[in-house]
Amino acid sequence: LVAFLYGMYSIWPDVRPSNVGFVFQTALVGQLTFAAIWYFALRRRQLSLEWLYRIDAFCVIVIGLEMGVSAYAQAELHAAIYSAFIWHSFTIMGRTLIVPSSGKRTAVVTAISFVPLEVAAIALGVWHPSKLDVPGGALVIGTAVYSGVAVWLATTGSRLIYGLRRQVSEAMQL
Repeated sequence: LVAFLYGMYSIWPDVRPSNVGFVFQTALVGQLTFAAIWYFALRRRQLSLEWLYRIDAFCVIVIGLEMGVSAYAQAELHAAIYSAFIWHSFTIMGRTLIVPSSGKRTAVVTAISFVPLEVAAIALGVWHPSKLDVPGGALVIGTAVYSGVAVWLATTGSRLIYGLRRQVSEAMQL
């Protein structure tokens, strides 16, 4: 996503938001943090399931935070909040497919990860209503509905996949 944005702003500099440097810096810090976690925590030793769950939750929530900050920082781009929701949805759906997690755990982690985007929507509605395509209240309600649907889909998918994985594991043990 960062490479795409960098390329887009290089080709079309007239759409480059004034805070894009800040967005790129926070993305770089996030990526370096994830690389450090992988290198120091995951590469050298086996971690308990509890620690893996913590790292998973931390990463998903930080990605949600980065998306919320990005959406707010690029408020002059009308599509920024919508793009942030779409990209974050890709993240949580990818997590649903890859990370073995119960439905309850997925619901909690995913719901928390959408909070920064909802806060960004509220802040945009309050402080930058002229930069929105819809009234601030509609954006806030719409983001809550979108977040709720995304959490429900991720939870349902996770519950199904986790259940199937357990059944396969039990069948293999048999």
